[in-house]
Amino acid sequence: EGEGEKAECGFCVFMKAGPCGDVFESWEKCVESGRTSGEDFVESCLEPTMALKNCMEAHTEYYAPVLEAEKTSLAGKAAGEGGEGEQAEAGA
Repeated sequence: EGEGEKAECGFCVFMKAGPCGDVFESWEKCVESGRTSGEDFVESCLEPTMALKNCMEAHTEYYAPVLEAEKTSLAGKAAGEGGEGEQAEAGA
């Protein structure tokens, strides 16, 4: 039924299966539209992004792994600021 274009990513399947699936689909459509048109989808999709974030935070019982991964990623970026090469230095 309309499938076949490309296999859906595991993350997308997880997101759509949860209580925020419809919000995720709206966000996904916005991002795809922005990528296709070449516009800055980070700015143009701010509303759907915030709606998705708020919905996920309201349903932490399902989305906790994604929210934790996001926090870890953001904390790592904030701590390092430089970004590249820090992992290699940490082991030296």
